[in-house]
Amino acid sequence: MMALRGLHLPTERLMTDGADAALALAIGLAAALLVGSVVNFLVRQRRPVRRAALTMLSQMRELPPAERTVAQARLLRRLVLTLSGEIAARRQRSAWLEQLDLTFRTDFFTRGRGRYYVDGLYREQQIPDVAALDHNLERLFRQIRR
Repeated sequence: MMALRGLHLPTERLMTDGADAALALAIGLAAALLVGSVVNFLVRQRRPVRRAALTMLSQMRELPPAERTVAQARLLRRLVLTLSGEIAARRQRSAWLEQLDLTFRTDFFTRGRGRYYVDGLYREQQIPDVAALDHNLERLFRQIRR
């Protein structure tokens, strides 16, 4: 009669399975880091418009009030062109104010001090509180998601 040997796990294979598990864990971690990096990169790619707008706005603070409001008006045109397209950026008068409100999701331009960018720029009118305009534009620009 032949004797059967007792069941046992090979010790060599256990070591390999542990190494396989560690390798799988390392690959999973690397993949998660890669996905996180790609998402972070894509999010940052959308924010250059906001960053550039805020930088330009802060640089305008050194200009005299009349020049400053004209520079802000030009910046608004460029932002609407970038965010909403060429047709939107060509609008005039009240349609322009409505477009600004639509682009920045506000009523600052049609019902607030932002009306100055249509009513005041082209008429002999006292320049409003430029610091208040700056503050409002900065608040609106911070909401840009690109």
